[in-house]
Amino acid sequence: MDTIELQEQIVAPVAWVWQAWTSPVELSRWQADSARSLGGSRLLLSWPKLGAKLEVEVLARDPMRHLQLRAAHYELDVRLEPGLLRLEHHGTGSAEEAAGVTAAWRTSLALLKHYLERHHGRERRVLWFARTARLPSETAHVFFSDPAALASWLGQGAIGPAGSAYHLELLDGGELSGRVLAHTEGRDIALSCENHNDSALVFRTLPQPRGQRHILLMWSRWDAHESAETDETLLRAAFERLGRVLERPASA
Repeated sequence: MDTIELQEQIVAPVAWVWQAWTSPVELSRWQADSARSLGGSRLLLSWPKLGAKLEVEVLARDPMRHLQLRAAHYELDVRLEPGLLRLEHHGTGSAEEAAGVTAAWRTSLALLKHYLERHHGRERRVLWFARTARLPSETAHVFFSDPAALASWLGQGAIGPAGSAYHLELLDGGELSGRVLAHTEGRDIALSCENHNDSALVFRTLPQPRGQRHILLMWSRWDAHESAETDETLLRAAFERLGRVLERPASA
């Protein structure tokens, strides 16, 4: 089985990063939608809107330095040092699985960095949009990043590599602007929405049976603001347009 190695530079105290991995409250602010202790060394992570749960067992810990976890048939080694987090994910099988897991962790670590550096200590509210479509992840990624494809459902603009700035003029009015937090070609994208209280928007897909995939849009907010209801309406309308576009034969 393959080992995936990733790292993320995080400008935050090591104690904050450690708590983000070990405290149920902190885990719900960047990773799962909710988390709770099962007693002993076990945690339960949940994503209710997706109908998903994951039990995590702490196998070993060296406070503020190293954490070894088991989830399903995977094992994780998390190593901390000032300004840097190193992650090793053990247990992936096929190349397709490894690609999906790598993209998922890049996105998750980018959200962790964004939370710790911009919103530490604030409760997170998560809004999910999901639908199923028969298409490869590479096709979905085109609609997440290509200017012409984005213009068919979300707005005018383009999404560049991780770390770059972006600006989208939304089809229903308004705009999104900020920085690209993560961008895995052919897979997932995470954006900061600086002009919407520095919230975060994630585009991703998950495999489903019979060649289908879940197309997912996740919006994370760490601060209440007056325009939240309007923003939700705009995103819902955009996601419905994406669904109609993906149903067209030409989109496949």
